[in-house]
Amino acid sequence: MFSKLKQLLKNLSGRLKVQWLILPIYRDTKILFQHSAYYFVNKTNASFSNQLRFLPGDYWPNPVLVDLPSIYYFKDRVPAEVCFWGEIQTPLSLITDGDWDLRIDESLIEPPDAMIGFRTMYEMFVDHIPIEGTTQYSHICATLIDNNQAYSHEGEVVSNIEEAVAYLKRYEILFDDIRNNGYKSQQELGNYPVRYEINVCIGRAGQIIYLAHGTHRLAIAQILGLKSIPVIVRTVHRNWAEGCFNKYGSDVFNAICTGIRELKNPDVDSAVPEVL
Repeated sequence: MFSKLKQLLKNLSGRLKVQWLILPIYRDTKILFQHSAYYFVNKTNASFSNQLRFLPGDYWPNPVLVDLPSIYYFKDRVPAEVCFWGEIQTPLSLITDGDWDLRIDESLIEPPDAMIGFRTMYEMFVDHIPIEGTTQYSHICATLIDNNQAYSHEGEVVSNIEEAVAYLKRYEILFDDIRNNGYKSQQELGNYPVRYEINVCIGRAGQIIYLAHGTHRLAIAQILGLKSIPVIVRTVHRNWAEGCFNKYGSDVFNAICTGIRELKNPDVDSAVPEVL
């Protein structure tokens, strides 16, 4: 019995090694096929729907500048259709269908109260509340004490009360740096832009809607009255994409890129999404 189990595990291990070797080749071949098929379909001046069927799935967005006051917010939680948390370092679907963009609250000028980091920045830099009295400090302490575990936020780990104070003090340095030197994109700072940049999506009417990440920086930008900020456009609504296709040309992807250019701050040149 033991020898059969040992042989079974050995066979499984061998198969896994083979899979790890062929996976990158298969992935690259599949991507190459997708790009070739899309190129061919595009050259035949195919319709929006037909191009959509062959649109490559390896969409990797770059930062683009948008007007800060133009950002909308969802009423509560980010809809599941466009909630990419947990899949931060994977390619995205450039076009997403559904009614997710109808769940925004056009009266909101800041994220809902659930955004603890956003609220804490206003407490620190507008209300001048000491760090120990802020919402996020209380939340960190509750996590450390009640759950008996470390607090983690976008790669930052806090293990005790002293580290909690040090963690929030870094936002004082960030606030002064943005005020004195301007807002820098994560790409300019040398970080992985898709992972750490403020994430947005575009609704059917061209609304720029906040998705995730950078709540502290978003709040600081608002407090300092900045005109524009760099964001990552993670996905766009199908209706908006089709409108771009009809308005800007017969290539779906380039039409969307042109549409994104029109949404950004017109005074500053910026990168647009690319398919790699």
